[in-house]
Amino acid sequence: MTVPISADQLIDIIYRDVFKAAVDDCESVLERPPGRNPGQAALDVSSWYAGLSSGDREMLHSAIQKAADFAVFGMLCLLDNVRPIAEGFSQELRLSVETSGERFDFDQNDPLHTIFRARVVAESEAADELSFRTMREHFGRFERVGTDVRVPCGPDENDCAGMLDNLGIEHS
Repeated sequence: MTVPISADQLIDIIYRDVFKAAVDDCESVLERPPGRNPGQAALDVSSWYAGLSSGDREMLHSAIQKAADFAVFGMLCLLDNVRPIAEGFSQELRLSVETSGERFDFDQNDPLHTIFRARVVAESEAADELSFRTMREHFGRFERVGTDVRVPCGPDENDCAGMLDNLGIEHS
C-alpha cells in the first residue's frame, strides 16, 4: 500500500509553490515585465515600482504577501467546508489524493486552513528573529533599543520584547 501525502506535506507544497511563488512572481513581474513586447500598462507599473523607495517597496511586499495569504487561506477554508461557496449550497467539498489506484480523503479533523495559518505565522516569526540577527550583525552589539511610539510588543503579537530579552538587549 502506498502512503498518501499528508495534510502537512500538502501545505508545505502549497506554501512553497502557491503562496511564496505568487509573491515572488508578482514582484518579478513588477521588476521586469515578461515578454518581448510587454504592454504599456505593465511598463508603467514597472516604472512606478522602480521609483519606489526601499521602505515603500517593503510596504508593497507586505501588501502582496497579505493578498496571497488571504487568497490561499480563503481557498483552503472552502476546501475545509468552513466557508460557504454560496448561499444555499448544501453539498460538501472533499479533498482526496489518488495514488497507485487507491483514493484517500484528507481528514476533515485536520483542517488545511489551520495548518496553513500556523505555517505563515511560524515563517513570519522566523523572519522577525532573522531581522533582529541581521541588524545585530550589521550594526554590532545592541545594548538598548526603544521607541517613542510604544514599548516593544509582547507574546500577543510578534513577541518583540521576548526576542530582545533573548538577545540580551534592554528595552523600554
